Amino acid sequence: MIEDFSIVFGVPKYRTSKPKKVTRKFSFTRLLQPIDNLVTCPTCSNIHPSDTICNACYAKIHALTTEIKKKMMNYNPYVGEKQDKEVFVRFKGEPEAPAAVVKGKRVLEIDSERPTWFKKLTLKE
Repeated sequence: MIEDFSIVFGVPKYRTSKPKKVTRKFSFTRLLQPIDNLVTCPTCSNIHPSDTICNACYAKIHALTTEIKKKMMNYNPYVGEKQDKEVFVRFKGEPEAPAAVVKGKRVLEIDSERPTWFKKLTLKE
């Protein structure tokens, strides 16, 4: 009775061989495809797709954010202070921030200079 319903189920009669799968996966139409929307990065002049950040600039951002994350993870909220939700990042060589800006925030001091691409926060009171 099940043999009569094999048409309804849509099950292949024979197993697909590996060469057929490989030729379907790596056919000549899929080997080389042109990449559209390539642009040049204005800071480092690397070529990358327009909807992404270039790899060299991302490596700089990733290194800085991992340093900030390490500083944040060294903080133990259960020793002495309550846990704050917001963080104020202060780089080496910057003036002390006004009390109104730092009010209620944790201050993370980074030992390097502020990169030019890193967004400067407004220090207005």
